[in-house]
Amino acid sequence: MLVVTIAVGAVAVGLSLRQARELALRAPLAARPFAQALSARLAHGDLEQAVTLCRSLRPAWAAEAASRTLEAQLHGEDAAFALEEARGEARMAAERHLYAIRTLGRLSVPLALGCAIVELSLGFQSNGREAIGVGSVQAALDAALRVFATGFTSAVFCQASVAILQRQATARLDEMRMVANALTSQMTRTSR
Repeated sequence: MLVVTIAVGAVAVGLSLRQARELALRAPLAARPFAQALSARLAHGDLEQAVTLCRSLRPAWAAEAASRTLEAQLHGEDAAFALEEARGEARMAAERHLYAIRTLGRLSVPLALGCAIVELSLGFQSNGREAIGVGSVQAALDAALRVFATGFTSAVFCQASVAILQRQATARLDEMRMVANALTSQMTRTSR
């Protein structure tokens, strides 16, 4: 039964690490300097250099969105649509796995409690030839406690992970918003 609660915790850890890698290593960007550099290039009408800047900072989400937007504008496509599409994809990526981690956290304690009850019931069974021994009851109590402690630890880990990952996701989406605002203001100035 301990294996079940460990498996739930392991899945939660795996999903958390995967999402943390995305949010902390791939997505971040110093948005303010990037938006200023991008705005300066666009103000001078140097669209090619702005695209090159964006491409060099990939896979950061804000740089990816800016790159796709400017490339759409460069090819005469709807740049506003490209920007909104990129922002939508970033919102989905920011929330990826959070629901699963939250669900695993909510399931951890009830599952651990159920497994602990099974462990306890196994300790109080006799095999028909001998009476229930003190050692078997103590072993069952120890096993039940380990199972419950593992489940509780998984639940706490999941809650902490979701809180941290949501903060990171909000920061990445704020970066995206800052760059999108810079792009939108430059696109409206150049279209006048």
